[in-house]
Amino acid sequence: MSAMEKQASTLPTVESQVRRARLAHLHCLRRDAGWSEDEYRTVLEIRTGKRSAADLDLATLGKLIDDLAPLIQRRPGDSTKPAKARVAGDWGFVDKASEEKRPLLRKIFATCRALGAGRTYAEGVAKRQSGGLTRRLEMMSFEELHKVAAALVATQRSKAKAAREAAAGTAAAATTSTPPRQRRSQS
Repeated sequence: MSAMEKQASTLPTVESQVRRARLAHLHCLRRDAGWSEDEYRTVLEIRTGKRSAADLDLATLGKLIDDLAPLIQRRPGDSTKPAKARVAGDWGFVDKASEEKRPLLRKIFATCRALGAGRTYAEGVAKRQSGGLTRRLEMMSFEELHKVAAALVATQRSKAKAAREAAAGTAAAATTSTPPRQRRSQS
């Protein structure tokens, strides 16, 4: 093997460079959203059926980035700093909440974002739990927020389970095929 062939075989392919760039972009989005490792893996599982971005192909990585990027808002000129609690629009009250409520509100925010839902979805869950009483999240007690968070996590788990079952169903359908019919010979 010549030196030139060795060098060519060690150079990364264009596809691997694109893949690494997309993985880096996905991890930047994760940082900007302020997700923990577990929240990030849950989002991946719900959206793709896999818990690791390394298991995704290029097309799925591109689609995932296209789906997540509009959901995650950056502050202008703030591209180098990781998000402490970069909460977009309706969720700005989370940083102003009391110390005891803040972790639950962040969990509700992260779960809603993973589900692709907004604040009104979480408030709708609270309304169903309270028997029709409409309350804003910032006005709820710690116990009410805890119930909302638990209900959202249950919804998240059921959607992840449904996604896994759907993925398993399509994989099983693809692997089981009927053998072709044999023709009878006519004598």
